[in-house]
Amino acid sequence: MEPLSLDPQPHQSARTLENFVPQQCPWSDCPSQTGAIDFRFRSKGYFDRACDGRRVPRFHCSICNHGFSAQTFRVDYRLKRPDRLWRHFEHFISKVTMRQSTRLTGSKLDTVARHQRLLGEHCRALQQALLRRARDLGRGPKTVRIAFDELETFEVDRLEQPVTVAVVVDAKTLFIHETEVGPLASRPSARSRRKLPSDSQVPGDGAAEGQPRRCGSRRTVRAALRRTADWLSTATSVTAVSDMKATYPCALRSAFGDHLVKHVRVRSTSPRTNRNPLFPANLTLAMLRDGVSRLVRRSWAHSKRRGRLRLHLWIWIAWRNWCRERVVGSRRTTAAMASTFADAPLSIDQLLGFHGRFEELAGLA
Repeated sequence: MEPLSLDPQPHQSARTLENFVPQQCPWSDCPSQTGAIDFRFRSKGYFDRACDGRRVPRFHCSICNHGFSAQTFRVDYRLKRPDRLWRHFEHFISKVTMRQSTRLTGSKLDTVARHQRLLGEHCRALQQALLRRARDLGRGPKTVRIAFDELETFEVDRLEQPVTVAVVVDAKTLFIHETEVGPLASRPSARSRRKLPSDSQVPGDGAAEGQPRRCGSRRTVRAALRRTADWLSTATSVTAVSDMKATYPCALRSAFGDHLVKHVRVRSTSPRTNRNPLFPANLTLAMLRDGVSRLVRRSWAHSKRRGRLRLHLWIWIAWRNWCRERVVGSRRTTAAMASTFADAPLSIDQLLGFHGRFEELAGLA
């Protein structure tokens, strides 16, 4: 399989809708999906899309006798207004709330929510596919210095349902490797004691009936670090930077094992300047607060479900890693390029092109 090209100006052999060549059948029940039978197909002409006028080639799988087209592999598959998906993506990375997005595009709130779920799942799958490809090709840094920390927000109620967001960042390039969202224990306060008994269940925390809401910080950090280790090469040496939280050393050893060379611990009371070893994590969390509407303090834009927050985070992270320049004035060098995961920045059309679950098509417009 050829290396993934991230050239922003697709060359003649790039997979566009007009010269698209399928690499596998999109139907999950096709025997060729398991690799037992080689995938074979034949062309069946073209059709013109009424919504945007694009000419899309059709194909027929010779193994399962199902039909499909190039559009089947795209994120905007079966969307009547694909142009609004692009506009909603721009809103999600620009601190625009969902209801304001409905006013700007004329869409219904359900449509905006559905697009957010679609984009969040796609962006996460796309980054995983690109990192998996880079790992298999032996790309990526041989030594990495990660900085990780947690940011606190809430769902529905600030005291009863606080939420933690763990983020793992490359301390040198600001590439965001992973993020995870989890619940925190309810805050004891006079108002909360009047509102709910101390042993009652808080809705949406996943606890059994009659049990209090438990803290999921340890589980959240472990999940983010474990997935970060999965995307790194087995020969990569890791240096970690974190604050003094007691659960972090055990989580690092569990995730990286012998690949963990050093763990630098910084007091949370240290000045948050660029000389602070934890500055890359602090900067990334501040940028998340500024770019994701659900994390803005003292607003009505907070999440009602933390699962929705996770999807929204991945939309911003994918754009931040693969499209946006690493820092202002870095001459279009993205965090993925600085980490040697990519050779060129992705355009929005490339980022929202073919679906991320197809590794050989990921990121191509």
